[in-house]
Amino acid sequence: REKMSSKEEDAQKMDLEHAVQLCIELAYKAGDLAESYLIANRKDRSLEIEIKKDDSPVTEADKAVNTYLLQALKKFFPDCLCYGEESVDAIDKDTVFGQGYEFWVDPIDGTKSFIKDSGMWSVLIGLNFEGCPVMGVIYHFAKDNMYYAIQGKGAFKISGRESKKPQQIHCNKSRNISESIAVMSDSRKLSKKYTQLLADLSITKKFNHGSYGCKAALIAEGKADFYINDSKTPSIWDVVASQIVLAEAGATLVKEDGTTLVFSGKRSA
Repeated sequence: REKMSSKEEDAQKMDLEHAVQLCIELAYKAGDLAESYLIANRKDRSLEIEIKKDDSPVTEADKAVNTYLLQALKKFFPDCLCYGEESVDAIDKDTVFGQGYEFWVDPIDGTKSFIKDSGMWSVLIGLNFEGCPVMGVIYHFAKDNMYYAIQGKGAFKISGRESKKPQQIHCNKSRNISESIAVMSDSRKLSKKYTQLLADLSITKKFNHGSYGCKAALIAEGKADFYINDSKTPSIWDVVASQIVLAEAGATLVKEDGTTLVFSGKRSA
């Protein structure tokens, strides 16, 4: 194995193995909390929904899980900065991100799917060091599948929370282009540009999912080969956990021009 860079060595100063185990437990509990709102909503349609400034929905469940995760992370990691999607607007607009250790949380990734109760949502907890992902957890509640990765240690999947045997996962590199499987957004139509690209490459196998993190996880474990997000600029809370799981499984997350997605102290790439 290649010698670690100084940044990777610095990242190892935190016990990432311990951190990921704590985050796995928090993600399980966060999933249970989110599901409790759906259980209540199935009975009386009581789920409170608001529309944010960017026209995306947010529910009372998003806010509750956001609060739970940030409070827990701050308790266990008092020296780390902790940010969540549903509280990030309260942060000073001049704040520069990417300094030291930072936890980034998407409490319910796939809120539109959550509202539909389709099961296509996840809990994302990612840890950056100096702006680069070093640890991440993706929990797909409906399937009870936990995906996680640590920089330089590989990507893993726990199938069912009672399982004691994580399985290492890898992206699929054996399919040729025409046999590739695309995972698509559940709530947005692909632009004409990329629809034509799929046609030009003779790619016909595709399926939808509502969670950014689950799309990454499906690619990481080889059930899909790629995802094209051409509808908006991804936010850091979507990407941190997704990026490290993809990278450790042998995949990558890049911009249209092929360059690496870097946040450079901002919320979006």
